[in-house]
Amino acid sequence: MQDDLDIRMLEFIYDACEASGGPADAFGAWGTADTDDLGRATAASLKDRGLIRADLRMVAGYYIEPEGRRIVQEARSRRTDRAYRRSECRTQLLRWADTGGRLARRDFPGSADGLPFSMEESAQAAEYLMQKGLLISGNAWGEPHFQFEITEFGRECIDSGSSITEFLKPALTSVGPTINVHGTGNNVAAALGRHSTATATMESFDHEAAIQVAEAIRQALSVLSLPPETEDLLDDITQREDPSRAQRALARLYPFLGELSTGALGGVLGNAASGALGI
Repeated sequence: MQDDLDIRMLEFIYDACEASGGPADAFGAWGTADTDDLGRATAASLKDRGLIRADLRMVAGYYIEPEGRRIVQEARSRRTDRAYRRSECRTQLLRWADTGGRLARRDFPGSADGLPFSMEESAQAAEYLMQKGLLISGNAWGEPHFQFEITEFGRECIDSGSSITEFLKPALTSVGPTINVHGTGNNVAAALGRHSTATATMESFDHEAAIQVAEAIRQALSVLSLPPETEDLLDDITQREDPSRAQRALARLYPFLGELSTGALGGVLGNAASGALGI
């Protein structure tokens, strides 16, 4: 895919400029002379978009521009963001399944930011999409979901134009009144009850405390009866870039903690989550 070619060349130029101050031989990203045409086309595209600039003294010599530097840094950051890669793998796998027929997972060509999805990532994505009824699976050689095809529900998801999470949201949230809550204390706690959907303003949210709660929950997952989307919510809580996303994720998980049947452990986790949310 062209996006993968772009990031491959951008990263090569970025690293070369970081190491020596540049310019970088853009064709070095491919390493063979027979790909010069591909290199020229990719370099020309990056240059036209203002991501690199040519060095007039050196054939195929380029410097990285600030926007190109930003793209490389963000791509490298996303490669370690498990929640992002998990979501992207699910999306690409579902879209690939929509191309038609029964497909073999080993042929899945998906990648994000130039890094192909591993077999483990694609297996987890297929499992999730199966659980949500977006794919149906045919086992092969004892490996679950080695082959699969899209369901009508999955096609509806694609055609909706929404993300998988947004498309499934009605099935994931509890049915009940929508309550807009401002403030702290019992009002917020009541609004976050299992049979309500709340939009709460909680100014005293403690992100660091929320991260500690999430890590404790992650360690105890095997003994907790929590919904399937819990791992995604935990990833949202532990990312540090967007505290508001972490706040929303913990608020969504909080009602389930209050209903755990694990005695003291459930109470401790629920109280800790309540403290992090400021309620």
